[in-house]
Amino acid sequence: MILDKLQKLAALSFCTQRTTDQLEDAVDAITLCAAEKHIIPAPIIIEKQLARFTGCAVESIGLERTLESLFITEATFKPTKLLPFGRSYVFGGGAVNCNKEYFRAKIYPSSKTSYQKIKSAILISNSNSEIYYGDWFLDELPAAKIDFDSSQSIAFRKPDGWQHSREYLDIFNIGINYGFRGIVENLYLLTDSSQNSYKQNRYQSLRQELEQYNFQDANFSGTYILRGSNTQGAPRVLDNENELIAHLKKQNFNILDLEKMSAKEIVKRLWNTPMVIGVEGSALTHAILPLRKFGSMLVIQSPKRLSLALKGILDARNNPFGMYVCKPSLKNSHCFSVDSFSDIDFLIEKLRVESYKRYINSL
Repeated sequence: MILDKLQKLAALSFCTQRTTDQLEDAVDAITLCAAEKHIIPAPIIIEKQLARFTGCAVESIGLERTLESLFITEATFKPTKLLPFGRSYVFGGGAVNCNKEYFRAKIYPSSKTSYQKIKSAILISNSNSEIYYGDWFLDELPAAKIDFDSSQSIAFRKPDGWQHSREYLDIFNIGINYGFRGIVENLYLLTDSSQNSYKQNRYQSLRQELEQYNFQDANFSGTYILRGSNTQGAPRVLDNENELIAHLKKQNFNILDLEKMSAKEIVKRLWNTPMVIGVEGSALTHAILPLRKFGSMLVIQSPKRLSLALKGILDARNNPFGMYVCKPSLKNSHCFSVDSFSDIDFLIEKLRVESYKRYINSL
């Protein structure tokens, strides 16, 4: 009876759904980590290349503001909070509680039809982690490490469409209740978007899970990660990738095709690599945890979509971030090319120097 009533409430409440910001104002939030001020290191870039950008990945922010954020030297990281949502019915499109409040993420319907009942749960899904592999890896995995009130971690969309997701859940020994549908006596919504110290501690906990495998350190100057046939998001094709690979091989770079490897093999081959290079996209998230302490990343950017999705976590983990802005290609609107390998070499050297500086400063 209660399930039927809650289902009807969910349908009625669809047009009055709240955002997490609105809910935060309405409930007594539980603060797991307060707001923090952090110094933001400068990126390693060739400044004149910034004029090549004609668009950005997050259109709601816009290109001008995204470019401005590159040069921020100090930032306040938002707190991590749990928002008590009370006794709730959770289903494929969101959650509705007994006060007729409705929370909805951009998610896929659940295929699970059996009704369950659990005491306490944290809803770790967000609008991006339900769609993009990179956000799933960098948001849902650390969110599942939150230990509060013996709560289960629940999420709506099973990540089976992504090649390595299930393997990573096993490697990290993480249990997420995917596709849950039923009653949660105490449901908590999570705000965990900033790279504060609490989130960094959870990333470090994930890395420690990897250390138990005693991987050998990578014996290359760096690693180039192929984007592969990934079709998520906007198409990104580096026209002269083969030429760039040949150039990097001469500098003792290893080349990884992640689509041909298991998650454990990826981590093994990336373990403590000093530098990672690749086209901007979710594939580069595989390198975040295995990257050497103070190791760097050079992101090859399409001129049509400036994306700083990985800069925040690299900054927070004290890994130097660099980017090369390509020139558009005449072949296709989503193609681009590296027009100067000497500029690539310049950025590689600058990143190596920056890594060494940060290592020295840590002593």
